[in-house]
Amino acid sequence: MAQQLQEQKKSVWWYRDVIRAFQQNKAELKKAGIGTIVKQPTIGRICCYYYDPKLKDILPHYDIFPLTIPIEYYDDGFLGLNLHYLPPFQRKIMFDQLLSMKSDKNLNAKSSLLLTYELLKGVARFDGYKNCLKRYLYTHVRSPFLEINPEQWVRVVNLPLQSFKKGRPW
Repeated sequence: MAQQLQEQKKSVWWYRDVIRAFQQNKAELKKAGIGTIVKQPTIGRICCYYYDPKLKDILPHYDIFPLTIPIEYYDDGFLGLNLHYLPPFQRKIMFDQLLSMKSDKNLNAKSSLLLTYELLKGVARFDGYKNCLKRYLYTHVRSPFLEINPEQWVRVVNLPLQSFKKGRPW
């Protein structure tokens, strides 16, 4: 229990640093070891960014700061698994399952998740997981992508980074 509280504290501090650095001082990201700003997200790596959905007027809810694992590229965007569409408890369970598909035994700077759409179809049968699969258009991305360092993935998954509009999916 004490270890869990310690991890939550670390996550909250990490969250504060991420938001401050992403919005104000990108040099701080490198210094803090949080992540790297990239122009295009990398398949199998967790990233966050600001997004303005094309169909926001008809969507029941949407996340303007997705925490996404890109799975496939398209000419105009990518398919990604947005972990925010699960409540935090389910998100952790799913992420723990996804970690079993990492490219390296231990998470390091070169790690990625070896995910494909075909592989994720099997996960989609679980309640709520199907809603995580989203198609993102590059023309609706409103910021650079912050690619999270793999050593920070476990922390970021537990953070309240989501920014839903018009309600929540959970």
